[in-house]
Amino acid sequence: MNKQIKKALLIASVILAAASFSACNIGMPWDIELLGSWDDGYGTTVTITDTTYENYYNNSLNYSGKILKYDNAGLNADETSDADTYGYFLVELTESNSDWTPVGTCIVYRWKNIITENGVTTVALSEGYGLTRFTDADEALAGMTEADGYFTWYSGYTKTE
Repeated sequence: MNKQIKKALLIASVILAAASFSACNIGMPWDIELLGSWDDGYGTTVTITDTTYENYYNNSLNYSGKILKYDNAGLNADETSDADTYGYFLVELTESNSDWTPVGTCIVYRWKNIITENGVTTVALSEGYGLTRFTDADEALAGMTEADGYFTWYSGYTKTE
C-alpha cells in the first residue's frame, strides 16, 4: 500500500474515533442547570458539580454523593410541574455523617423556578424526604414522587458562586 493511502486511512480513522468519543460525551461535563454553590440562608449550603452533590450544614459536610442522572426539563416518574423551569437529579450517597442519609442511599432532588434578577440567581430545591430509603437508583426514580408524599416542600437557595 502506498504512503498516501496509508496516510488517508490514518486520518479517516482519527476523525472517526474523535467523532465517536464526542458522541458519547466522554470526559465532557454534564449540562446540569444548577452547577455551582447554593446557600439557603439558614446554615445549609450545597455544591453541585457535573458529577457530584455535596450538602453542608454550618460548613460541616452532612453528606455527598455522585450524580447518576439528571433532567433539566422534566421530573422523574413522569410527573409534571406548573413551574416555569424545573428538573431533577439523582444522587447515590458515597459519604455521610448522618443516620438519616446512609451511604448507598439513592435520593432524588427536584428544583424549580431558577431565576436570575439583578445579578442574583435563586432556585427552589427539594430533597426527596420520606420514610422509605432506596438503595436502587431505578426504585428511587420510580418511588420518590410527589404523589407518594415526597417533595412536599422546597427551600429557597441563592447561588454563591
